[in-house]
Amino acid sequence: MDTAGTASRRSLIAGVALRLGVAGAVVLLLGLSPVPGRLVESVEQGRAVLSAGDSGEAAALFRVAAAYEPWVDRHLAAAARAELEAGRYVQANALLDELAARRPLSAEEMLWRGVAYDGQGQHEQALAVWEQAWAAGSVSEASIEALAAAYLDAGEFEMARLALEELARLDTVKADVLVRLAMLQALDDTEAASATLHRAVTLGYPETQLEPLSGALAQAVDDPRELQLHRLGVALLEIGERQLAAEAFDRAVRSNPAYAEPLAYLAYTQALLDQPSLGAMQQALSLAPESARVHALAGLTWREIGRPAEARAELERALALDPSNPALAVEIASTHRAERQLISAEAWMREAVKLSQGDLTFRRLLAEFYVDEGYRVGDQGLPLLMTLAEQAPGDAEIRAALGWAHFLVGDVEAAFTHVDEALQLDENSVRANAHKAALLDSQGRLDEAAVYYRRALELDPDGPFGALARRALERIGARIP
Repeated sequence: MDTAGTASRRSLIAGVALRLGVAGAVVLLLGLSPVPGRLVESVEQGRAVLSAGDSGEAAALFRVAAAYEPWVDRHLAAAARAELEAGRYVQANALLDELAARRPLSAEEMLWRGVAYDGQGQHEQALAVWEQAWAAGSVSEASIEALAAAYLDAGEFEMARLALEELARLDTVKADVLVRLAMLQALDDTEAASATLHRAVTLGYPETQLEPLSGALAQAVDDPRELQLHRLGVALLEIGERQLAAEAFDRAVRSNPAYAEPLAYLAYTQALLDQPSLGAMQQALSLAPESARVHALAGLTWREIGRPAEARAELERALALDPSNPALAVEIASTHRAERQLISAEAWMREAVKLSQGDLTFRRLLAEFYVDEGYRVGDQGLPLLMTLAEQAPGDAEIRAALGWAHFLVGDVEAAFTHVDEALQLDENSVRANAHKAALLDSQGRLDEAAVYYRRALELDPDGPFGALARRALERIGARIP
């Protein structure tokens, strides 16, 4: 036996183990020297499958690379990122712990760690990690955006504004970041908010999407602070920013506790956010018992928390105070629809058309009622939609509803024709995308249907079509964005 040779070999392995770690040393002991070809193959395949969307397989391949070269941190980091993209937050966090034991995490890696914590429901730890990265002077766009989003979720609006202002100083700032910053600035400084909105538009943000917000800011110059905040809240609610709207209404009420209208809006917005709302609603009613708008908002609040009978009572009081308002008749109809009282709902929808003096919008709502409820489609809904389509040939919503009406009466070919025309008129029509998805779904074309379901969900995340799309995606086993 070559004792000297064996001792020399053991010494060599011990030295290599210090550099390679245990895994590398075991490979040498087994007589399997690290194979560069296998290493390169693992890394290249990992990148390829990650690009193709198979994050789980990518993580396994990057772990193989880390076993061959355990001293190369980028393999471990790549595996952690792939685990994160696969939604395996515990595994990602473990790999990031291992990486952090070797060296300080980069700003991007801190972002990943925050996402891993957040994905496990450990929101405070996620926020702490992102704050740590920011405090250390790391200005990673992704991490600061995530930090701002976390502050918003936590209701830390001042900190969210500071984080977004940090991003706004970068030459690479994105227009949607500036819009979000403007919304936060508007709570305290309308001039700064207007300037930021203008900057967002110059970077290509669609000006039409900002009209509610820019309009509220334009009116705010010399008005009392509570009125400025109230208008801001209404604008934010209109564009779907419920949490910020609630903050604006709350500040308006704190500025003037006797101001009933923002208090009623606050109650309704809190109901939308699944927060306690009845106290604010009752207080608003006691402050303005003769206000049709306050009673209407009380009705919407009751409806949102699933109490259609109470909602109907308040909405009928609102209509008694404002008897020519067709929108109130539509809302009353919605309470009957919630209880499947379709005869009563139809009567109120027809009343809305009457009060509107035949306005196209309310006739369209009546037609959509028939098709959405699958009620009297053949004798009422389809004929009405055909008339409306002739009168408003460029209206995508009418065309999409007409397509669905044809489907409900069994004319699938006409259904596809009209829904496709609706998408040509407006590719962002929620109704058209949802109906196209359902038509494809009915024919078993599930991959094609999933594309339109995802689009409908993206366009209407909190609305009825979005909810239907999400359930359909779950049913067919498709990816949900």
